[in-house]
Amino acid sequence: MRPSRRVVRAAGPLAVVGALVLTGCSSEPEPVILGYDGSGTFRSDEEVAATMTPVGGKGPSTGTARAVPAGDDGEGVRVEARLRDLDPGTWTVSLTPGTRCSDAGEADDAVELPDLTVGKDGRARLDHTLDDVAFDSLVDGAALVVEGPGGSSCGTLADY
Repeated sequence: MRPSRRVVRAAGPLAVVGALVLTGCSSEPEPVILGYDGSGTFRSDEEVAATMTPVGGKGPSTGTARAVPAGDDGEGVRVEARLRDLDPGTWTVSLTPGTRCSDAGEADDAVELPDLTVGKDGRARLDHTLDDVAFDSLVDGAALVVEGPGGSSCGTLADY
């Protein structure tokens, strides 16, 4: 049974109105894709993020990292990272607010995070909250550095 012509004529304008209503409902900003492989997303109004790369700039990305406010008072930062293609073993992690990867080795105010254990598959995850670091101190840049048996990798967390 075919629909009547009246139903068919009404369906077109209703579909357009429905699409416009759905489009207008979202007040959230579009996420930005991180890394060449689309391995993470972030919203720049609430997060700072970075693509992790080997120090010296040689080689592909080793993962992504982000930091988000941990509390309502602006104090405290939750740091998360997904790392890959690292040599197995224990890796140290530090965060230096106000720096970029190129300057991280010269800074004296690095905050140490717990060591990471990289598995045989070359992967590790970091999820740690720093209570004494303000999120605002990261917006203009903060070097997240992981150092281990195979060298080091760094990402500059920034609002970009």
